[in-house]
Amino acid sequence: MAESWVFLNGRIVPASAALVSVRDRSFRWGEGVFEALRARRNAVFRLPSHLSRLRVSARRLDWDLPWSDAEIEAACAAVLARNQYAETRLRIHASPGDAGSDPDRDSARLVVDAEPFTPVPDDSRARGVALHLPPLPWSVGATAGAKTAAYLDHLLARRAAVAAGCFDALLRTASEEIVEAAMANLFAVVLGRLRTPPLASGALAGITRGVVLEIAAREALTVEEVPISLAELRTAEEVFLTSTAVECLPVRAVGDHEIGAGVPGPATRRLATAYRTLLEKEIGSARG
Repeated sequence: MAESWVFLNGRIVPASAALVSVRDRSFRWGEGVFEALRARRNAVFRLPSHLSRLRVSARRLDWDLPWSDAEIEAACAAVLARNQYAETRLRIHASPGDAGSDPDRDSARLVVDAEPFTPVPDDSRARGVALHLPPLPWSVGATAGAKTAAYLDHLLARRAAVAAGCFDALLRTASEEIVEAAMANLFAVVLGRLRTPPLASGALAGITRGVVLEIAAREALTVEEVPISLAELRTAEEVFLTSTAVECLPVRAVGDHEIGAGVPGPATRRLATAYRTLLEKEIGSARG
């Protein structure tokens, strides 16, 4: 495959030439923020929402991004135009710059990377996936809910899940309260009501999560942003994950416990279809 092209501080360069200092704060300490986005040709899904969250995450690190939304949008457009993928996974990464420097425009770094988007296999979407239960509880830290470069705990949880033959890991606190999955937000249908953990639990304000809440309100579904215990999750009629990468992905099992009938339920299918319809309306069909 041909080498991809990357935006790095005002220049479009081959990925192999997109180099940053070893003193970069993101490299040293994970002091940076990022967004993963989905695009088809030159259209990016919910770009303003992603940029808003990028700024919120940066402020959690006591930093205001020095670039305007228009500048970041232009960087995304340049990367999409240069790579020409039919469907793209964009990644915006912002760092305050090198250790020892003030986090201002002159030292900060903006990177926009791109690679072909790889969808979840049709079989996983049709059958549902399994979630791994890590043996240790999840600790909600100072940057919980922010999308920062300090992502190792999530990566290790997901890696352990894959090693256990599961799709993702379910993150829960010591009191058995569900937070989210390592790489996605979580929804459950409990007693006929659509529930998702509140952001106060430490869950990320997922862009797809927000879109699903919009759709559910439009579809007149009863929605509750309330704490969900592991015991409640195990008795749920349906469970599904949401993220840019997975859309609305049904969950058939949590650990060795089967969810509902062990197949995608009606609310999951309804929301997944509505989400895909909205996605194709806003950025075009993958076949278009």
